[in-house]
Amino acid sequence: MPGEFDLLVADARVLRPDGAGARIERADLAIKGGRIVRLAPPGSLARHAARELIAAGGGLAMPGLVNAHTHSPENLARGRAERARLSEWMGAVWPALDTLPAHLVRLAIEIGAAEMIRHGVTSVVDHFRQTPMTTQALTAAVEAYAAIGMRCTLALMLRDSAHAGTLIGAPHVAAAPSAAEQISLVAARSSWARQQGVDLAFGPSAPHRCSDALLAMVAREHGDLQVHTHLDETVEDAQAAHRRFGRSSVSQLDRIGLLGPRLACAHAVHVTASDIERLAATGTVVVHNPVSNMRLGSGIAPLPAFLAAGVAVALGTDGAASNDTQNPWEVIKLAALLPRLGTADPAAWPRAATILALATRGGHRVTGFAAAEPCAGTIADGAPADLIVFDDDPLAQLDQGSVEANLVFGAPAHRPRHVIARGRVLMRDRSLTTIDEDGLRDRLRAHRRELAA
Repeated sequence: MPGEFDLLVADARVLRPDGAGARIERADLAIKGGRIVRLAPPGSLARHAARELIAAGGGLAMPGLVNAHTHSPENLARGRAERARLSEWMGAVWPALDTLPAHLVRLAIEIGAAEMIRHGVTSVVDHFRQTPMTTQALTAAVEAYAAIGMRCTLALMLRDSAHAGTLIGAPHVAAAPSAAEQISLVAARSSWARQQGVDLAFGPSAPHRCSDALLAMVAREHGDLQVHTHLDETVEDAQAAHRRFGRSSVSQLDRIGLLGPRLACAHAVHVTASDIERLAATGTVVVHNPVSNMRLGSGIAPLPAFLAAGVAVALGTDGAASNDTQNPWEVIKLAALLPRLGTADPAAWPRAATILALATRGGHRVTGFAAAEPCAGTIADGAPADLIVFDDDPLAQLDQGSVEANLVFGAPAHRPRHVIARGRVLMRDRSLTTIDEDGLRDRLRAHRRELAA
């Protein structure tokens, strides 16, 4: 009957994992209420039974990607400080970004979202920095993501630790609100944001950039909110933690009570074997950001050691000023290839199927969505309808060899034709449906004139 389904993706080759790897199953996908309600043999579901139709024509369908760590304001600062390490880079980038007016917050988010959607991202974790954070910036960010329609966890950056009278990591800021005020701002707006379709989270900048009091408050209060932080991104960060705490950042977070599935740690480049054991034992998630780690010369995170120990891992682009794109396929390919430089035994190299799982199911651990929706990041009956559909293009050779290897290693050549999040089409036939790209270009040109004035 008409309207039985909200959306029908007809005749797709569906990528489905099966223990040793994956299988491809040709199917129609019926979507209703934001979920996949039926996988059926192709042609068995009447096309007129759906209010909206995507004719996949045999194109590959796979779960949408999760960008598990980025900073949206950086979309307005690409290409800066190209030969700087983290500390110098922060000084070159963030003074101009920390107090963006609401219209530029929205512009930055739309620029990044447009690029992510074009590459198949259906869910993003935005470690959102404005120092000090304001209600106006928070509201603008939530409203922007709500209109775009991606799944979004907005982890509002918190910091209050100072040295020589200035905030660590933000010396251009005279002072920050108290720990209680920063935490209250997140908690007070959480319910409203969730009603808009955006999940707020606590985003401590890094353990050594926050007071113990702030971290302890985050650990013991508002346990329904996720926590997202930077961790030992550079040697200097790890050393600063040891000087301040007398122990590693991981040990300090454990002492405070923050380690666990609620916490995601971005980078974790300079951690010890003992740290890795603690991360694994507590179910803490690590977000691997190989592109930005290389861009800033921070190092190579020990991904094989994480995986061997059983650490939960996700993948992130990081912000566009330390990556210069928001293309997750670059991250996916580097995550697969970088371990080969330091691991002689090919048996220890991560499999392509593993890397693809980190970019899909793994990312939902960062948001907490995996706990509520065990099928998140899969295509199955009852799973959330977050998926991407490629062309049936012989040039992509998606039928040759391992489909996961083809996607992971040939990633830069792959761009989806259709993108669906929460059962809503965000891109159809490579045209964005929730972002006005022509208007976005006009606003970006106006912003450039504004900066040049």
